[in-house]
Amino acid sequence: MKIDILFYQTLLASFFFGSLVVCLFSFLIRPSRLSLARCALLGILLSQLLVLFSSDVNSKGYANELIAALMTRDKVIILALMAGGLLSLGWWTWELSETRDVDQKSRRLSSRVGIWGLLFANALIGFLFARQQFPSLFVGPQLRDSRFRMEVIGNFDLEPICICADPAGGIYTSLELFLDGRESGRIHKFAQNSNGDWIRTVTMAADGLLNRPNGLTWHEGALYVSRSGRGVHATESGILYDNTGAVTRCRDLDGNGQFDDYLDVVKDLPGFGSPDSQHGNNGIGFDSRGDLFVCVGSPANRAIVTKPLEASVLRYKGGVGEPEVFARGFRNPFGLVITPKDEIFVTDQDCDENPGDEVNHVIFGAHYGHPYAIPGEPQAADSPFTEPIHIGDKLGNLTGFAYTNSDQLPEEYRDCLYVADIALNTVFRLKLSRNDGKVMVSEVTKFLTVPRPVGVAITADGSFYVITRRPDNKLYRITLKD
Repeated sequence: MKIDILFYQTLLASFFFGSLVVCLFSFLIRPSRLSLARCALLGILLSQLLVLFSSDVNSKGYANELIAALMTRDKVIILALMAGGLLSLGWWTWELSETRDVDQKSRRLSSRVGIWGLLFANALIGFLFARQQFPSLFVGPQLRDSRFRMEVIGNFDLEPICICADPAGGIYTSLELFLDGRESGRIHKFAQNSNGDWIRTVTMAADGLLNRPNGLTWHEGALYVSRSGRGVHATESGILYDNTGAVTRCRDLDGNGQFDDYLDVVKDLPGFGSPDSQHGNNGIGFDSRGDLFVCVGSPANRAIVTKPLEASVLRYKGGVGEPEVFARGFRNPFGLVITPKDEIFVTDQDCDENPGDEVNHVIFGAHYGHPYAIPGEPQAADSPFTEPIHIGDKLGNLTGFAYTNSDQLPEEYRDCLYVADIALNTVFRLKLSRNDGKVMVSEVTKFLTVPRPVGVAITADGSFYVITRRPDNKLYRITLKD
């Protein structure tokens, strides 16, 4: 994740910068050729590090990333700055304690300061590392309502990305693989047997078809998967990216629990792009008329759309045929939900400068602002763009979500969207209300805390299923107590 890289970059940069400052201070107090050489060496190392960090093609440059993190008071980055500074201070005071021309009392004091500074800095680094690598130790599963219970019904070796349910209560999860140059995906199904035990079936193995399986839905006895690949060509006119995105229908015709019939019902969607290669075709769903809706992102932050189907929600009438742009103006619409009343909602992972990711009520013909305006900007106030119904936390990252109006749930849990925020380790409950045909969010509460949730599915009996990403990699089931 980008925040992990920025943390380690900041830790190294702050250590070398602090070391350079104390080295310069030592040189000013007691000038020597050795001190001057050390200052020069540290300066060269620091400049090389900054050049290396700024050449990261997957970011806006280290300086801009650091400034953005500090402006949003990112605690991890602030602690990284402190830890790097303490490391350099500890190193300097330890060295001072070994200097012969300093009196005994000063050496003892410097030695103690150095030891405690190094211990504290290392403890802080260890805590942050453990916090990132083992979030379940710090962000344990926690339900906000004691009327519910939670259990783990599955663990994953690969990283889950999407989840959906079939009418019989079967739970399907898509998993993605990026390892040792391999890029593929799998589909796992979870279902209860007659004894109530949860049985996992690998319905589709990693054979190269399911690259980036970023959308799942069940429709008329088949699983539909939104997937994309990569195809890049260098031509005289520039770098060209193939339309490798597709929606594939998967069926189990012989009933043995594994898919054996595949068909691309939709092809030629924008797939791999640059610089954000993950922003292709994502969430999918069918309405009551059998029309298929597909979310398609934009690979650039705030650049003009270059392909006619990018940054939009598409509609395929009858689930086939030519696409129709249903709505425009999305940065990276990831999750898609269609209610029984054919209301359409998407989560949009908006541009880097936005006040937070969005939940949008998608209306035919509407434009939601990208790349021209985002909520809070002056040009957004008087623009014709449609406002989101909910804006998440600036440090959050809204991913998959689900809707339920199940009569098996208490009233306050009905007619709600349940949205996974992978960055805040939370599933939020968004209570919907309506006024003169306009859909609004009337209440936002925390429903569940788990490490790095990425997707939610809800069955007709009011059972919730939540998948989490690495290093947790679990499937949780949340139900009402008897």
